[in-house]
Amino acid sequence: MKNLWRKYWLSIIFFFLSLILSIGISTPSFAHWADLSVAEIIIGDKQTAITLTFPTSLVAFSDDNQDGQLSQAETINHKTELEQFLGKKVRLTNSKGQKGVLKVASSQNLPANIQTNTNTHTNLQLTYTWLQPVGGLKINYGLFAPNVSTARCLATVIQGERIQNLVFTPKQREFTLIN
Repeated sequence: MKNLWRKYWLSIIFFFLSLILSIGISTPSFAHWADLSVAEIIIGDKQTAITLTFPTSLVAFSDDNQDGQLSQAETINHKTELEQFLGKKVRLTNSKGQKGVLKVASSQNLPANIQTNTNTHTNLQLTYTWLQPVGGLKINYGLFAPNVSTARCLATVIQGERIQNLVFTPKQREFTLIN
């Protein structure tokens, strides 16, 4: 009987010890919804389409009604400003160093890898076009809130049958895809 109690108490002690260790050693998560963006990048021969979900606060100048999301009308009304701003923050160049011509449109279609019901993020369709086949693509992603080291953009890059997942951060902004 004494031996049975000893096994019982040792089991309880080991359980609590492993519980304390698992809590104390767990790694912190640095992904916060407020500074998280998600991109689905589909690369074609002469065109690349990006469905981008990002914090609306980054383009607050376009959110006329201040509801935390850009409507289709707001996107149309501020199309030129959005193209200029996003053209500087999300730059795509081909293998010859030529920038793609950017067109911005409202997107109600979220990428399959994200579903949201918050009024903090906006979905836009960014389309980059070149006159000749791209050959290779360099993505420079800099759409981050200033001085927020935890900001991230989780991107899925689709080129034909090839799929790659990337994470852009304020310190890791570039990705080069070579055909």
